Parts: sequence; structure tokens; C-alpha cells
Amino acid sequence: MSPIILDCVRSFVVEAFYAPADLPDDASLLDTGTMDSTGVLELIVFLEKRWGITVGDREIHPDYFDSIRRITAFVEAKIADRCEPVASPRSRDSAAPSSPSPVGGL
Repeated sequence: MSPIILDCVRSFVVEAFYAPADLPDDASLLDTGTMDSTGVLELIVFLEKRWGITVGDREIHPDYFDSIRRITAFVEAKIADRCEPVASPRSRDSAAPSSPSPVGGL
């Protein structure tokens, strides 16, 4: 788990929601009353701006946003998805002809 993302998420939660600095990474932000549904939307706006990710409507779920650790894992997964190549260079090379075409020929 990225300590940079974790620390950044923690800082946002502590500052935006007046959470205690020693809040455990696995503590439920919803069950502890640290964050409500409006807070989740604030958090999503922060994450989208900070890391250039997009959170889909179907992704707005406690499985992703209920704790600092879950939020961090979600951001890491979104960043990894954004960086995944569509096709590897090797698979594109295998589709290319093995020898070049003659100049001017078809």
C-alpha cells in the first residue's frame, strides 16, 4: 500500500472532517460518524482532483470509501487501471508481417 497516498488521504480526512490524527487506518469513517454521505461526495471530489481519476456512480459504495485503508486501495486500483496498456507491444509485433514488403510492391 502506498504510504504517500495513505498519508494524503489521512491528511484530507483529518482536516476536512476534524477526525482525530490517531484514527486507525481500518476504522469505519461512517460508523464512527467521521464522515456522512455529503462527506463521501467531498472526498470523491478531492480524490478526482488530486489523482486525476474518475469515480463512477456504481463505485460510490462503503466497500471503497469506509476507511482510510479502503480509500487508499481504491485510489491505487484506479491509478493502476489508468496506466494499463490496451495491448502490449509484443502482441502488436506478432501481428506484423515477418518481412517487410518490397518497395513499391503490394
